[in-house]
Amino acid sequence: MVAIAREHQQLIHVGDRLYRSSLTEAYYAIFQRDGRQVKRSLKTIDRGLAKGELEELRRKVERLGLTTLIGTCCTVAAATRRAVLQCRGRI
Repeated sequence: MVAIAREHQQLIHVGDRLYRSSLTEAYYAIFQRDGRQVKRSLKTIDRGLAKGELEELRRKVERLGLTTLIGTCCTVAAATRRAVLQCRGRI
């Protein structure tokens, strides 16, 4: 049996929230949103394209985060209203 040595990927910091893979040279975006880490491949080896994709990803995550927050608040409000009506015997 022959052992195959595997090389591990390292992400090298090359800019603000921008990293490059040591194996594939593809760019990755790594940043925080609502206390959680977001890490995505930008699927390009061109730095200029990677910067544009990074900004697009940040806008998308920001928009989804707000939508999720609004949806959660509406769900809690509806559940609270149902509970109040149930206590009053209206449901």
